[in-house]
Amino acid sequence: MNSRNSFDYQVDYQENNFRIFSHQSFHNNLNENIDFHLKAKGKLYWGSAFTIKSIIKIMKNQSIYESEICGTYFWSANFIIIEKFSLECLIGAVRHLVQTNEYLDVFHHIQDD
Repeated sequence: MNSRNSFDYQVDYQENNFRIFSHQSFHNNLNENIDFHLKAKGKLYWGSAFTIKSIIKIMKNQSIYESEICGTYFWSANFIIIEKFSLECLIGAVRHLVQTNEYLDVFHHIQDD
């Protein structure tokens, strides 16, 4: 799958065991969260990565714009928390999850090849 020919991904990183790609970017992303696709072992998955700072900001906004109770918790499916909002941090986390096969439990399976 050579996505560069048909899509303009902002993030497109590949190693022997996996590929991460996204239409979002780490640059000028003030929300510090990113949705991405992961291709590993012939299967495609969807996931998100957040920073703690991002989650705190989301919770504060929920308490202001939705309801006070919404600001007391945060939930999201198929996501990981990364220490720093950077491609390097995301790659390191995903690499570890693929090596340990934990990605199977973390990310949403979309399709097989």
